[in-house]
Amino acid sequence: MNAQTPGTREDMSGQDPGTPVVIKTGSNGPPGSNKIEIIIDSRYMPFNEFVKEPDKEMWKSQSIFKGRIHKLSILENAETKPEEKKQPYPQELASVTIEYWSKSLIISELGNTADQDVVLEIRSVGAPFEVETAGPWNTARAWLPRPSHVVFKAGEQRLVDRDLKDTDPTLIIEFPKPSVG
Repeated sequence: MNAQTPGTREDMSGQDPGTPVVIKTGSNGPPGSNKIEIIIDSRYMPFNEFVKEPDKEMWKSQSIFKGRIHKLSILENAETKPEEKKQPYPQELASVTIEYWSKSLIISELGNTADQDVVLEIRSVGAPFEVETAGPWNTARAWLPRPSHVVFKAGEQRLVDRDLKDTDPTLIIEFPKPSVG
């Protein structure tokens, strides 16, 4: 790989890129609520407890381990092949924004790409996520409207910009397995 050709995360890390944060749409909410259960499942990457921003309807949580977003997969149903897009610009911080009409869920990288000192941050705008126990978590839930749009960016470059109306997709955000120590 030469200096002018950006490589994929697989080229650069040599690690298995298969550790996902899965954003699932679940069951319908109470009749007439127009809400569905949204589940964040991060089995291998624990996050610190959600903290509400003062004077804002925003909650934030950061990963305990370092991690980089490798790929976004959008699975609309079990019968179709997922739409997948890799993050080809390792020098850029990546983010995935999922819009739920007036609310949003943002998974973004924070830190320095030069030395790979990057953590993942989850921001929920307009609705809190609940976890089962206080402290670090691997699964969080919220009741939100159906997802309406997703944007996957590397820096300011849009890699995916897609309407999700009339679907109940599962979004899989993959990153290399964290190294401990």
